[in-house]
Amino acid sequence: MKQLLKLIPLIASILIAGETLATHIPWVSQSDFDQFNTEFGGATQYRAVASAEPLGLIGFDVSIEATSATIDGTTVVIPKVKFQKGLFAGFDISGYYSTIPTSGLTGIGNDGTMYGIALSYALWKGGAAKPALAIRGSYTQAEIPSVVSTTTYGVDTTISKGLGPITPYAGIGLVQMNSTDLVGTGFSANSRQNRYFYGLSFDLLLLNLTVESDTTGGIQTYTVKGGFRF
Repeated sequence: MKQLLKLIPLIASILIAGETLATHIPWVSQSDFDQFNTEFGGATQYRAVASAEPLGLIGFDVSIEATSATIDGTTVVIPKVKFQKGLFAGFDISGYYSTIPTSGLTGIGNDGTMYGIALSYALWKGGAAKPALAIRGSYTQAEIPSVVSTTTYGVDTTISKGLGPITPYAGIGLVQMNSTDLVGTGFSANSRQNRYFYGLSFDLLLLNLTVESDTTGGIQTYTVKGGFRF
């Protein structure tokens, strides 16, 4: 009897630990983790949030961006600091860095980090009577310490047409999402999702404001970006 009583604290600690894990981590099975991979990958994938026109060799864009996404039923707003630099012959390079506020998502309080980079090429640079058309390849790495690590690879094409200070654009793409569980469950997930997006870019002197709606693998996100472009 005394030996059984000694086991009570141990059993209680195991039950509490299991409850905490289930409360804090939004997956308890492989299918849960597959869904999380699609939602988290869809939220953290690279978004240019820009029209198809290249910036040109001396062009530069620096901005602050915010993406609103729903992951496991929780709305998460992901802020980013982003740059885009025009290169030569219609090429542009862009990238961003972000801190992912995930305490409301995982309950653990460890904010994640994310960075991404992309290279685009304008097949058509656009003009008074001609739209611009660009293709882009991208890579992102997102991690919530001790919870999950997600990598995405994307390709997309964007078409746009300037109408004075307003430039509407739309595009389609394909995103590969790879996630690894860092909790210790051994789960991993890989998926390839279609992507559809459209947006509006507004220019006023050196100021730029862009809004975009994106659907990737059925996951809807909304992004707003504001900054300086020259």
